[in-house]
Amino acid sequence: MNEFTQRDNNRNQSTADISHKHIFLFDNKYSEGVFNNNTGGDYDLVPGTVVIRDTGDPTRVIPAIAGATLVNIVGVISTNETISGIATGTDVNVSYCHGGMVDQDLLILPGGVTLDTIPTSSSKTVGDILRALGFDLKSSTEHTKFDN
Repeated sequence: MNEFTQRDNNRNQSTADISHKHIFLFDNKYSEGVFNNNTGGDYDLVPGTVVIRDTGDPTRVIPAIAGATLVNIVGVISTNETISGIATGTDVNVSYCHGGMVDQDLLILPGGVTLDTIPTSSSKTVGDILRALGFDLKSSTEHTKFDN
């Protein structure tokens, strides 16, 4: 993900802040799939969103929600940018990562869920479930300085 912000723009000078963030760091494994919005409203699919298998149609993945469904995590969405306004019931072709080194700080988890959360009917944390899939969770350090 890239962010570009122009702070100052006058006749002879322009100051721009450019930030690069990489969720997928090394040796990642990807699969193609179909993402289905089953949330009941419009949905913005953000890179790094954790997804589960749709039990009604195993060829599709759906957003992970808090509760017992978190034990069924199958991967992390990999898109170049946010896909905005996906209507309820709509399918979108996506790639999702199912293993490799990822930046744990950029994962998009459901509200109130962390990597230390233990899903209902499980004895493992969300982080343990992701590691069992083959993810190597790393925390990166941000060295960008924009206040100069």
